[in-house]
Amino acid sequence: MNKNLKSSPLRVYSIYTNVKKVLKRKKYKDENLYKMVWFKGYNDAKWIHNDCKRIFNDIENSFYSYNDLLIAMFYESIFIKSFTLRMLTDKRINEIKSLFSLIELKKDKKILLAINKNIIFNSIEDYFRLNTEEVSYIYELIMKKFISPIFWIKYDNFFDSIEQIYKESEEHIKFRKICKYMKSHY
Repeated sequence: MNKNLKSSPLRVYSIYTNVKKVLKRKKYKDENLYKMVWFKGYNDAKWIHNDCKRIFNDIENSFYSYNDLLIAMFYESIFIKSFTLRMLTDKRINEIKSLFSLIELKKDKKILLAINKNIIFNSIEDYFRLNTEEVSYIYELIMKKFISPIFWIKYDNFFDSIEQIYKESEEHIKFRKICKYMKSHY
């Protein structure tokens, strides 16, 4: 591989393409999302040139890293069916980056403690239990943006450890898959 491509607009395009590819899969498969993707007509694709170059310049100026970009793409894919690079500005990526901090995790725990005063659960595992809508309570809180996905990423082992009564919905399966990719790059 050419050394100049390790940090270039083409690398941004490659990450974007790889993320889009893994999101189309039904199941999680560990994969190198930083591998280079080649395409024809680089000069003809203006959106690729403009958006990838803008993001590349932000990364080179240390506004965020390639890993932060990757997490932001996965985060946006949780809430938006089809996201584009144009949506990912340096301000937005840094907002998402702040959602994956220990400070945010502490805030999420406080919110769950406050909720637990009204809805009495015996343990944290109860938040990961599927309800009649075939999604977990944590998922609902994340989708309403009361808590961030970092809570799921840190404590996803609770979901696997409990026996579920209800069948899991497709949206919830997709969410868990995206969180696994985020966890592997967090």
